[in-house]
Amino acid sequence: MLGQRIDIASDELDGRHTADALSQTLSASVRAVAVPADAARFGPDLAKMFDYITRVGFVADVAGLRRDFADVHWQRFGDWATKQDWVAQAGRAEPQ
Repeated sequence: MLGQRIDIASDELDGRHTADALSQTLSASVRAVAVPADAARFGPDLAKMFDYITRVGFVADVAGLRRDFADVHWQRFGDWATKQDWVAQAGRAEPQ
C-alpha cells in the first residue's frame, strides 16, 4: 500500500438523500438546507474544503472500495444513523 492514494468513503449521499435517511431513522421530517461555508463559521481549512466540494464535487468509487477491500466493515450512512442515540446527542451543548 506504500505510495498508494485511496479515497475512502462508505457511502455517497447528497444533502437531500442524507435528510431522507435521517427522516426515516428519526420518524420526523428532516430537510437539507444549504449553508454558506464561510471561514468565520468553519475556519479557513474547512471553508476551502466545502467550497471545493460545492464547486467541483467529491466522488468516491464506493463499489470499487467494497470490492477491493471486502474484509472492511463498510457502513452506510443510514445504518450508522440508526445506531446513534439521538436523544443523548440532542442534549449535548457541543457536537461530538
